[in-house]
Amino acid sequence: MKKTTLKTTLLCSALLSCSGAFAETGNGMPRFYGEMGMGGLKVEGRDLDAWAFDLTAGFKGLYQAQGLKIAYTFRADFTGPVNNIDPLVYTRGGDDDTIYIRDAKIVMPTRYGAFVIAPRSSSGQYADLYGAATDFEYNELHARTGINKMFTQGDITNNLLAYATPTFAGWKLIVGSFTFNKYNDRDIDATSYRALYSNGGFKFGIGQVFISDDQSASGEDEERNAANIGYSWKDLSLSAIVEQNDVPDGSVNDFTTYAVGGRYQFNDNWSTALTYADKDHEQDDLDNKAVIAQVRRHFGSQAYLFLETGQYDETPSNYAVGVNLKF
Repeated sequence: MKKTTLKTTLLCSALLSCSGAFAETGNGMPRFYGEMGMGGLKVEGRDLDAWAFDLTAGFKGLYQAQGLKIAYTFRADFTGPVNNIDPLVYTRGGDDDTIYIRDAKIVMPTRYGAFVIAPRSSSGQYADLYGAATDFEYNELHARTGINKMFTQGDITNNLLAYATPTFAGWKLIVGSFTFNKYNDRDIDATSYRALYSNGGFKFGIGQVFISDDQSASGEDEERNAANIGYSWKDLSLSAIVEQNDVPDGSVNDFTTYAVGGRYQFNDNWSTALTYADKDHEQDDLDNKAVIAQVRRHFGSQAYLFLETGQYDETPSNYAVGVNLKF
């Protein structure tokens, strides 16, 4: 416990001192930012627990000199050390007593597109294709949500090199490569792309991830295929997602998931969200369905109270209540 406390203290001190050092340059001054979401979590089969849904801190900024632009982001997640983890629950910061780095990323924007270097990054594939229907405090449905996962796509990626084209006629293409194993005689263990289209309130996206055999759960080459379509009005947004996994028959990821969701903003103070997800596994005993509902009471743009529930057919349902603050 003392070791974790020391690491946390040193990291926070480094964040603050780094901000001051950059400020002295007069160019590319970073902005310290973070998020705290805390409350109560009740999972069926488990007692009520005080829970940190979000607990992150970091810095980001833009450096410019002689035509070069570098946007940088660093963000650490502290939910792992402060929560009591067991097989019935998960945290965004992992399942052990260590500080988890969510973002360590540089983006170099140019007139010809943007180049990304990220030893660790929040997944753009997840944010762009899945995020509209999975924006919840606890029930995010991605691959790292433990026994309640409904998708194989994760919210975090490692060792990423990527390129994003400029937007043309509403379209943008992002391609990426990933290296997970440094000693398997393969410089690239997985590749991905996503094509995104936006026109007013209408959005559409498709994407694939190609995973090599020695990095897949089945031991054979696998593909993850996803598509999203949605529309946003002034106060209402709707979205539909499908994820299909092209894997060997009967393997752990041999399923297709459909999800539809929406969020409605009643006024400046109140909003609500609802998502339905259906995981259809080739092994019927691994099927699952989920209904996620949430209400938020907003206090400006940076704080809100929330009430949320995730009701699952085959895995433990949950109830969450708390407050979220961004700074």
